[in-house]
Amino acid sequence: AKVTLGGYARVKHATMWVKKLPVFYWPYMLWPAKTERSSGLLIPNVGYSKKRGAYLGLAHYQVLGPSFDNTVYVDLYGEEYAGLGDELRYRPTDGTRGQALVYALHDPLTDDIEWKARWSHQTTDLPWGLRGVVAFEDYSDFDFFRQFERAESQNTRRFLYSNAFVSGSWGAQSLNIQLDQRETFLSGGGTVTQRQLPEIEYRLRQQKLGAMPLYLSVASTASYLQNVNEGRYDIGYGRFDLAPELTLPVKIAPWLSLSVAAGGRATYWGESLPV
Repeated sequence: AKVTLGGYARVKHATMWVKKLPVFYWPYMLWPAKTERSSGLLIPNVGYSKKRGAYLGLAHYQVLGPSFDNTVYVDLYGEEYAGLGDELRYRPTDGTRGQALVYALHDPLTDDIEWKARWSHQTTDLPWGLRGVVAFEDYSDFDFFRQFERAESQNTRRFLYSNAFVSGSWGAQSLNIQLDQRETFLSGGGTVTQRQLPEIEYRLRQQKLGAMPLYLSVASTASYLQNVNEGRYDIGYGRFDLAPELTLPVKIAPWLSLSVAAGGRATYWGESLPV
């Protein structure tokens, strides 16, 4: 191989061996040896599936600037399956980064387009020291897991979970605002969807009450919950929960101290069912 740093490695008559058996030969290869990212075609993927036939996966990587890049995927199968996908990655600042993926595949047996979409984003660049996170995932249907995902952790999944939240803390106080959705796939083909739209959580860690030897802590949540079972029910209700607590530290000896705590909890539900 002839390697030029900052340029390319030019490899002639490359071979790969398994013990004494040659299993791969390539007369000429051009490999980037650049210190910076460079656009171009990625190494093809090849394979075989009993259902979809021979497989060829092609991808092109494109640098969009110092903080963005994009990869386009094309999957071709011998049994007329075809897939097309796009993945965008970005990091415009030290505190913000994300990744978005969209992939669609044509199923010749049903003549349908199966698809999946994912988006992950996190940032610490929000005002007042807030942190924001988005984790979104969706699929065209439950069969996409079993038929088209390769990893075992994916094709045996029974639910989808997406959420987005903004959180922050200021001294003894913290605030979290969250929206989330969990969609569970049932064996009969239906789904159960649970949502929080949204949940607001406020917490106060132990704070001394003036000159008194008492410490106050508070945990509270306010949320709107929704449960949907396709074809059976679709209900939504509010919930508010408040749990204050007072703590009195008692020093018995220089090497021993105790604390006495008293508190309560109140929960309000917007709906109720008779028993």
